[in-house]
Amino acid sequence: MSTDQTYPPTPFYERLTELSKLEDGWLDGHGKAPSLDVLKVASVLAPALPADIALRVYPTEAGGVSLEWDDQNGGHEIEVLPDGHLFLMTVERIAEDEMRALRAEVAAARKFAAEMRDFCSPHGVAVDYADRLIEAMDRAKEGR
Repeated sequence: MSTDQTYPPTPFYERLTELSKLEDGWLDGHGKAPSLDVLKVASVLAPALPADIALRVYPTEAGGVSLEWDDQNGGHEIEVLPDGHLFLMTVERIAEDEMRALRAEVAAARKFAAEMRDFCSPHGVAVDYADRLIEAMDRAKEGR
């Protein structure tokens, strides 16, 4: 069967047709073209998704296909891996009130750590703990 597959004329299937024409090296000399089997798996997924989503379809560098969309709950991705397995990822949106509460907690922890430097403790243990707490929060903030 040819990798030049034609799908029904909808935006999703037109995109799959475009992807079926990719060749190895499509990404600046890298990037494996999705196989016909990967495209077939992707083609059966979209009809199972809600009809009112704005579905984005991308090839992956490894030769898979990624189906991505956003809704009121967050961002979602289904990736058809080159071996036909599926990978699902959902990133949940944090409500603004939850974000305010988290910011307040971090601010309170930083304030406490700053005050902790003035605690009377043997051998400067409180200062050491305060510094380590601030360093840990800084590392988390930087994503380390």
